[in-house]
Amino acid sequence: MRWQAGWALRKRVAPRKTEAVLRSADDKYVAPPHLAQTSAGVLNLEMGAYLLALRDALVEIGVEGENVNELLAESLYRVMKRFYGPIDALAIVVHPMSRLARSRWRQALSRRFFFRPPDWQMVEVTATRGHGFDVRRCVMAEYMSGRGEQRFCQEVICKQDLLMAQARAEVLMRTLTIAAGDDRCDFRFAPFRERGGTGLAVQPEP
Repeated sequence: MRWQAGWALRKRVAPRKTEAVLRSADDKYVAPPHLAQTSAGVLNLEMGAYLLALRDALVEIGVEGENVNELLAESLYRVMKRFYGPIDALAIVVHPMSRLARSRWRQALSRRFFFRPPDWQMVEVTATRGHGFDVRRCVMAEYMSGRGEQRFCQEVICKQDLLMAQARAEVLMRTLTIAAGDDRCDFRFAPFRERGGTGLAVQPEP
């Protein structure tokens, strides 16, 4: 995470200032409480805590709030894209003809090995077309809420789902998030033209 953040920072601030920001973030980092019970949950909370420390370090040098969140969302997206790279490649092998099938397969695999109970509670929902699931518990949302960082959670953490969907040319429609105060996050993946179609990621403004 630190390396990817440094890469994104160097595109916008001087190298010397970038190193100072990263050192400041290391000093500001506060380990998250023991909310997570899975290794993926622990890793996610540590990453979230570092992102908050990095946000504070950037604000300290005068970077404005919206620009900070955009920069951090970009940094996290680079991390997530690298993490999901092998899974995305395998999904294409398993389902070469359908992005919707790849999305369903990838989400099922992620819930089985990474986003596991009790840190995440996910429930499949019936969809007339496409597929979907609801997230009833998210340990990251709970952690961010405990720190009063619900907006940061939406603009940086939750945004990753939309960015990844756009990168994959998938149609993801989400209208609710726990971070926004809703009782669940609703993920709905819809079909679209496989040839010549473009993905769409939708989330109303908070």
